[in-house]
Amino acid sequence: MAGPKPKYAVQLTEQQYKELKHLSQSHMAPWVEVQRARILLLAHECPDYSNYRIAKKVGCGADMVKKWRRRWQKEPSVKSLPRAGAPRKFSALQRSQITALACSNPSDHGKPWKRWSGEKLAQTAIEKKNY
Repeated sequence: MAGPKPKYAVQLTEQQYKELKHLSQSHMAPWVEVQRARILLLAHECPDYSNYRIAKKVGCGADMVKKWRRRWQKEPSVKSLPRAGAPRKFSALQRSQITALACSNPSDHGKPWKRWSGEKLAQTAIEKKNY
């Protein structure tokens, strides 16, 4: 099942090719980015391959291949787009401080209980006022 010829051709510069090749072999990068890099490399190296054929080789759906061929034309990046939603209420530093507090023993902070509850954790964090 060859499928129709893809509408969006992927053409990479030498630099883009090197970066995607490196990313496609990475064990530390997010899996979705590795998979996207593999899609784009295959689309570049084998321009006659259909979306279905690339999807089968990469292990994803043909719609995902089509999406990333199209998206590469608009913005040559394998990164995800920013998600909608409310901004975070706490900074990264505050979250790490709260996490450290939650991972500590309440008795280390002069508290009589053996375990943290959400309410007791919040109360202790407010008392410390450095969060």
